[in-house]
Amino acid sequence: LPEIATSSGKKVAVIGAGPGGISAAWHLTLKGHEVALMDESDAIGGKIASVIPDSRIPRQTLENELDRVKQLIGDIRLEQKITAKSFKKIKKEFDYVVVAAGARKPRMLPVPGIEFAISANDFLAAAKTDGISPGHKMVIIGAGNVGCDVATEAHRLGAEVITLIDVQKPAAFGKEKEDAEAVGATFHWPCFTKEITDKGVLLDDGELLEADTVVVSIGDAPDTRFLGANIATRNGFVSVNSLNQTSDDAIFAIGDIVGPGLITNAIGDGK
Repeated sequence: LPEIATSSGKKVAVIGAGPGGISAAWHLTLKGHEVALMDESDAIGGKIASVIPDSRIPRQTLENELDRVKQLIGDIRLEQKITAKSFKKIKKEFDYVVVAAGARKPRMLPVPGIEFAISANDFLAAAKTDGISPGHKMVIIGAGNVGCDVATEAHRLGAEVITLIDVQKPAAFGKEKEDAEAVGATFHWPCFTKEITDKGVLLDDGELLEADTVVVSIGDAPDTRFLGANIATRNGFVSVNSLNQTSDDAIFAIGDIVGPGLITNAIGDGK
């Protein structure tokens, strides 16, 4: 096993203070390592704090848990822009690095009129502060669980006709799907978007789905450029072995930067 798992007192940098990074930093600290938790944001928690609706995780519960993290981990460095240059410096300063930077680049459709749409993450982040009005009708392109969160938040903010479309059978499941259906959201597939206009979504069969707001919810992609050419990637994600080690054995990668998954997957990777 790597030295990081069989000893204590190592200096470890954890890049990314989302659920996976927090989990890694928490368990490394308990193992006796000297941990620095870093993030580009001005707060810890990642998407669980900035995007996921309060209906999923009550705000007070989340704040209490994050306070526990802050009490345990003494070195939390926020608003840290990680570039290729700063990453090299981090590698020299620490014995090990755990990369938990997530997938923060929303995937958008390469169709005409995409400027009329908003990404799911941007919509949900604005909804957290009631900073967006979806209007009467909404179309959500991408019928996974994130799309369902968009639907329930849109309903809370006043939308009454909410349609989720997908090119295949929707991937949504569990409580997220149940909650979306409970507020009247409907699912349609297979639907192929030809164009987005100021009137809504034009499908390739000529049907226009009218919408005041169009949200694209087809996943996110990681930004791995700061890692440099020496860290192996595959299809845009960091390649790791069964121990989550990258091609550099002093660098680990966990969570969505390795591959799409649930928050619980990232937390498990961190542990």
